[in-house]
Amino acid sequence: MDITSLTSPRFIFWHTQEAWGSDQDTLALYYKTAATGNWTLLASYSSSVTTWIERTINLPNGSNYYYIAFKATSDWSYGVTIDEFTVEATHSCAKPNAITTTNITGDSATLSWTENTTATFTLTNQEGCDSIISLDLTIRSVDKTITNNDPELEATLVSGAQYQ
Repeated sequence: MDITSLTSPRFIFWHTQEAWGSDQDTLALYYKTAATGNWTLLASYSSSVTTWIERTINLPNGSNYYYIAFKATSDWSYGVTIDEFTVEATHSCAKPNAITTTNITGDSATLSWTENTTATFTLTNQEGCDSIISLDLTIRSVDKTITNNDPELEATLVSGAQYQ
């Protein structure tokens, strides 16, 4: 892939690798900048990760021929899982932190966060006019129960949900 146009390129993916007792699989991430080039280690993971975690890796030596590879090594644990790969420019603004949810009711909630820098949000329509956007969020609890009706699994649907 060509990443020469990206400012401070980074690779983002989601990852798990749960241990089974003392057995632990591992994951390594490599890159190279030419088809015949040598692979260089970017990151490695050798501890148990029981829930999905987002990994962000800065990509060095941007080029118009950039290759990324995963190497998962099995050691008899539950396996290495990876998902949702993205290559993007590093944003000039930091992610918000201290995200909280309060005033939760059956059909509404208040979301709050702390900006890491001063932020201004301007939305414009296709004619270039400033727009006011109203966001109506409906937050419902989800029953995550799964019943094993061998040979099928059955999930409980939430009333009014269009998908789960």
